[in-house]
Amino acid sequence: MVKDRIKKLLNLEALFQNVEGLIETRIQLFKLELQEQIAQQIKKAAIAGIGILFAVMCLIILSIAFALWIGSFAKSHFTGFLIVGGLYMLGATAVYFVYQSKYGQSSKPAPEQSEEPTTDEGETESNEEFTKPERPE
Repeated sequence: MVKDRIKKLLNLEALFQNVEGLIETRIQLFKLELQEQIAQQIKKAAIAGIGILFAVMCLIILSIAFALWIGSFAKSHFTGFLIVGGLYMLGATAVYFVYQSKYGQSSKPAPEQSEEPTTDEGETESNEEFTKPERPE
């Protein structure tokens, strides 16, 4: 009788069911929000891809037009296309060297470090705790 009253008062079973239902609902909500965010990112990527495609097509058409225009002055379309190709090659080389200077590793080997510590002026410090003991031969 007392146990029944305590169970009714505390109603732990219903409380656990409510907490379990709340957790399941939260998980479902998280899944739906994640699916929505993924769908939005896919839409953004598709729009960016289409934009890049149109930009590349525009660049190709303008490059051909520019090459033909230069070729009309040079009396040879071949020369116009050669000049435009050279301009692209020059631009690609410039981008490569700028990238290498900012992000690339230098091709120079790292300077070898001496075993003795030095000061800012390059002089060797004469400190006994940094000197190596001599080996007996």
